[in-house]
Amino acid sequence: MQHLTFQGSGISDRDCRCLRGVNHSNSDPVARLASRYMVGITKTGSGKTLSYLLPALMPIDEQSRLRRGDGPIALILAPTRELAQQIKQVTDDFGRAIKIKNICLFGGSAKRRSSYLVLDEADQMLALKSNGSTFTTTAHAAYRTSDSDFSESESSRAQIDRHKLSKLRLTALTLVSTIAQTVEKKVMFGYWHALFPDESRTPATVSLLNCVLKDPSPKCRIAAIQAISFMVYKSKPFLIQAESGKKASVSFTPFSVALGNMITEMYEMITQALADESDYSVLTQILKCLTVFIQATPFHRLKRGIVTKFVRFVRILTRHKDPTIKVGALMVMGFLISVSEMTPEIADIVGIPKTEITNKSSETRKKNTTEALSVQFDDEEEELMQSDEELESAVQTPDAPEGEASSSSGPKMSWLLQIALENLGVTINQYKVATPSVVMPVRMECLQVLSAMASHYSLLADHLLLVAAALKNSFNDAIPEIKLYAGRVLDLIGHAINTSLLVKVTIDPDELNTSVDFWVTMLPIVTEQIQDIQQNASLRGICCDALGNLGVHVFEKLPRDRQIVLVSLLTGCTFDEDSGVSSAAVRALSVYILFPSLRDNICYIENTIEAILRIMKDPNVAARVKASWSLGNITDALVLNSSDPSVEKVSDAMMKAILEAAIVAAGDNDKVRCNSVRTVGNMLRMLKVEHFSQSVWLELCQKSVEKLVQNILSSNNVKVKWNACYAIGNVMRNDLMFSEGSRIDWQKQIFPAICQIVINSNNFKVRINASAALSVINVRSHYGIYFVTVWSSLLKALEQSDNLVDYNEYKHRDNLQEQLCLSLSHFLRLASKEDLPAMAGELLPLFDAVQQNWDRVVNRILPEKSAKLMEAHVKLQESARNPEVKSAVQMILKCFRNEGQGLYGF
Repeated sequence: MQHLTFQGSGISDRDCRCLRGVNHSNSDPVARLASRYMVGITKTGSGKTLSYLLPALMPIDEQSRLRRGDGPIALILAPTRELAQQIKQVTDDFGRAIKIKNICLFGGSAKRRSSYLVLDEADQMLALKSNGSTFTTTAHAAYRTSDSDFSESESSRAQIDRHKLSKLRLTALTLVSTIAQTVEKKVMFGYWHALFPDESRTPATVSLLNCVLKDPSPKCRIAAIQAISFMVYKSKPFLIQAESGKKASVSFTPFSVALGNMITEMYEMITQALADESDYSVLTQILKCLTVFIQATPFHRLKRGIVTKFVRFVRILTRHKDPTIKVGALMVMGFLISVSEMTPEIADIVGIPKTEITNKSSETRKKNTTEALSVQFDDEEEELMQSDEELESAVQTPDAPEGEASSSSGPKMSWLLQIALENLGVTINQYKVATPSVVMPVRMECLQVLSAMASHYSLLADHLLLVAAALKNSFNDAIPEIKLYAGRVLDLIGHAINTSLLVKVTIDPDELNTSVDFWVTMLPIVTEQIQDIQQNASLRGICCDALGNLGVHVFEKLPRDRQIVLVSLLTGCTFDEDSGVSSAAVRALSVYILFPSLRDNICYIENTIEAILRIMKDPNVAARVKASWSLGNITDALVLNSSDPSVEKVSDAMMKAILEAAIVAAGDNDKVRCNSVRTVGNMLRMLKVEHFSQSVWLELCQKSVEKLVQNILSSNNVKVKWNACYAIGNVMRNDLMFSEGSRIDWQKQIFPAICQIVINSNNFKVRINASAALSVINVRSHYGIYFVTVWSSLLKALEQSDNLVDYNEYKHRDNLQEQLCLSLSHFLRLASKEDLPAMAGELLPLFDAVQQNWDRVVNRILPEKSAKLMEAHVKLQESARNPEVKSAVQMILKCFRNEGQGLYGF
């Protein structure tokens, strides 16, 4: 742009000289574009401030000398203290030459003196498991208390005194926060009774929450809220003990009940603070404190009504005009529906059906995956497809009249889901067209709420097309972070849809149609994101993960050409330069391999295996973790196919490559090993007679066994040990390992290792898997000389099951004792008459402990599992007829029976 001088612009020569004195010889860009209304954006120091000062300063310079009492001549209003000070500085520089005086007036206190800690994004910051580095701001804060901060002309002495007291309270509250961060949590918890109210609270009770309610200074209220947040966060392990008493006890109040009363009173006061607070910054901190408190509260042990009271106000704040408060309110609701133990009260508030609460368990994890995926589809059944136009019209169809989430004829929508969708630009109400929130954090928090709702699929099930519209808007957003969050939400919702279909014995056609429509809507935009190589690699990887959750029911309903497109797209992504994208793609392909239409496609299987083996060598650990999981999933499918003679098997060369890669990976990172040992077990289970005649396979078998034993005994990772025990159980399901594989004498390594784990492992879930692995053999001769040794180990494990090293294992104790008793009954059924005397000898020193735990299991075991115990009893009664072992059998029968209810309680 051409540089123009101030000459000829109407500015006097004297003013031009003054401008040159402050380094402005030529007119600046803002001055050249000056008009009545304008927006000027230029770099710092380019003359923006001076441009709008000149029209005021020039007439002042041209006026005659003022007399006392005249003025002020010009008034400049600025929105912030910092801008006002900047204007004063520029006026000083220019006005010094023409002898113009100015004064800067502002209120409040200086930013440098407002040094209080702000707790921001509690959900993300506290989830990082910080060891204290996050909370070090207050360690360096200094507070001035000198009288020089105020002059007598600015405020009266009473105001100065109030200011000093406010500073004193702020310093004291900051000190409490610092102590809460540095003092050990169990020591700090001992002072809760002095800092928080209980059921005897009165308006005069001294507590931190009283500061939140009554302190006149917003800074002090914020400091009090932050101190509460720190203390609650560090006290999570103790607050889990809280409960509400079912009836009042006059003589004695348990600690858990007293703690529950304290938590109830704290929620009462926080709710009151939500209702009364008018300062936006304080209100924001109250909401963030509430998110921390929700995570630490055992709502399922407390009386009903706590949540209802504060949600009444939070619900209003979700539509607040201030975006920061709106984000805080949505964050509170997101954490509330993510609690580990859902209560009927929370479900009623949000709209979760009660049936989902009762069914919410690990049912889906326990369900046999291969059974769930062995879904047979009629080839002649019409494929469920809708045109894009139909889907678009369905998305735009309103669900409810104005002011309501749904119409009387349509499904009811949760108020929280409605708010989230409206903020993401989905029109719910035909009388009110929704537009996406202009504030990025609001849109991001709404996506977080949707991801939390995915764990309660019934909230979304009837509104999947509206959710799809919201996700499409988010994928089209210009901000990359929004797209990334949308990809994560799609991944979670896809998993929820798949799980919902898998756990049902009979599939609802309407639910299946809606699920297919959802994916038909999303597939084009997801495919577009994956194919765009300029797109963020993390987003492309998440989209591949989402396709992995497509599910067998939806996949089989897609047209064949759409299936081929998906497989081709993911196969191409396995060659992507970014390891995150390639590993996500092979993971999705390994899931598809269990689908009926692809399970017997040997070309697809071998191509997928080759891609996995290539990525197993990637230097990125995260990529190797996904690849190792994928290889385990592939071998699960191969084991399933091995029992079907009509399915073509993979070549020996491919099997050898898989086993070699798994052996190498079994010595890798713990997260890689936990999947690789599963692959090793699957491969040894599939070995045939011809493999044992080749030295190369015998060598691989020996290495495989050594790796399994090494991971059982040497690894400190519980998941590695757990999977290694499972893998050994798979190995022993192959009868050829006991006949043809005897040349490598693998039993002398496996049995002592697994017996050691079943007795001594600190983790009860590992012991459960070890006990199950010891009972998979169905032929007595396969145990060989280790039969009595294994029997003795199981008895010792049952006797040791009451010794808890870690209290967290208590919840697994009953399952462990049940599995040990089932394994013992398995040995009683297989025992020969030669074994019984030795078995009785091993039982004798442990008789009392074993009998006690056996009786406990017999009284609570499910009927479908008790048949194995009955079979063992019948076998022992038959053996008792033999006089040679009668005394040994009688002692065993005396131990393994229920004296109180007859044999086994039947």
